[in-house]
Amino acid sequence: MKALGAASPLQTSDIAKAGQTLMGFGIDVNKVMPILKQLSDISMGDTQRCQSLSLAFAQTSAQGRLMGQDLNQMINAGFNPL
Repeated sequence: MKALGAASPLQTSDIAKAGQTLMGFGIDVNKVMPILKQLSDISMGDTQRCQSLSLAFAQTSAQGRLMGQDLNQMINAGFNPL
């Protein structure tokens, strides 16, 4: 996480918080870093967007399907998965 924090405009603490969110929803530890890299790229260094995207992604992964509310949350954060 420190390496990603150094390479990303996001703070290491923001990346750690997003990682905790992902793991809290049951995402495998081995998948967290690649997902965080993608989410930090999509959020373009915006902390709030990264947090919103990590929450929406974690909820979608936990449910196993994309719900309308999660889709809207991703779109509002600047990412349209469709």
